[in-house]
Amino acid sequence: MSNRRKAFSLLEFISVMSIGMVLVGIASTMLVGLLRAERTSRLGRQYESAAYRLGEQFRRDMRSASTVENSGQGKWLLRLSKRESVTYESLPGEILRAHRKADGETSRESYIIWPGATAELKVEVAATGPQAKEKDISFAILAITAEHEREVVFEAPLGADNRFINDFPPGE
Repeated sequence: MSNRRKAFSLLEFISVMSIGMVLVGIASTMLVGLLRAERTSRLGRQYESAAYRLGEQFRRDMRSASTVENSGQGKWLLRLSKRESVTYESLPGEILRAHRKADGETSRESYIIWPGATAELKVEVAATGPQAKEKDISFAILAITAEHEREVVFEAPLGADNRFINDFPPGE
């Protein structure tokens, strides 16, 4: 009579199942980490893309502007002509740009920024003394997160005649 087995023992079956479960657990942990990293990377690209578009638009607006008004509380008004203006407003998680055209039509654009980021408008004084004229304006977005601190600055010269309303203090 032959002593051949025709099936696995319960102990062999349980050990193979436990090894398989460990491998599935490791693979699922790696997959979750990979998906989380991809999502973080995608959000970072969205923020970078929005910041790039905002910078390009800000530079175009500044070249066209004749005056800048600091309306306070994160709001800036750029006068393009007597009847046309652009307003930039810093809101939580976004920068809102509103373009009021000469015919009264208003278009709005929203640019996402990093969570917890703040935006400010700075004026650089080109010369000192009574002949001092503000020339370069920079729009800075400062983002401080738990992981890192990031600052994005867009600089642009004011167009036409370099006049300002609401007299910015030097260095602000």
